[in-house]
Amino acid sequence: MSQNQNQITVIKKQLQVKGTKVIATSKAVAEGFERKHYNVIRDIEALEIPEEFSRLNFEAANYLDAQGKNRKMYTMTRDGFTLLVMGYLGKRAMKIKIAYIEAFNQMDRELAAKREARPVVISELLSARPVWGKIARYKRMGLSHADIAILTRWNVATVRKHVRRMEACGILREPENLPRQRICARNLIDFRSGKAVN
Repeated sequence: MSQNQNQITVIKKQLQVKGTKVIATSKAVAEGFERKHYNVIRDIEALEIPEEFSRLNFEAANYLDAQGKNRKMYTMTRDGFTLLVMGYLGKRAMKIKIAYIEAFNQMDRELAAKREARPVVISELLSARPVWGKIARYKRMGLSHADIAILTRWNVATVRKHVRRMEACGILREPENLPRQRICARNLIDFRSGKAVN
């Protein structure tokens, strides 16, 4: 393995995934560029950038130091990282910048591959467990566990058990149009239970 590849591997271990984005921390940048962490924080805070860009690309956070004290750090997106390290000069700094960019690119490709594979895995899980398909449909409608139990004629504990397993597999997500879906779901429950629907 080349020295550059070793460096990329080390940097990838320092990067983190937050939602759908790859982020770096000011602590990792300080370590990678062999700078004092307080100097990296100073550099971030000295950036003269629009508030909106700052809000989207830099986030204040905390970490515990070796003495167990809470210390300030920043997390940053690829764009935030790029803007920060533009001012870091020299041959060594250039090598580290390139290694970070390659590590970001590799992790982005890995995340994209996972996102592409996810729908296939979910559809396979739902077809292997038809009960999960029903639960997923009812949860997308915004139904509670008790409502799902009524519609499926299972007990609430069984519904909860399946929902926990589905959440662990990443199948369930919060519906986008929840209030409207809850009204439709309530009407469905009322219809199935023989109550008059408005």
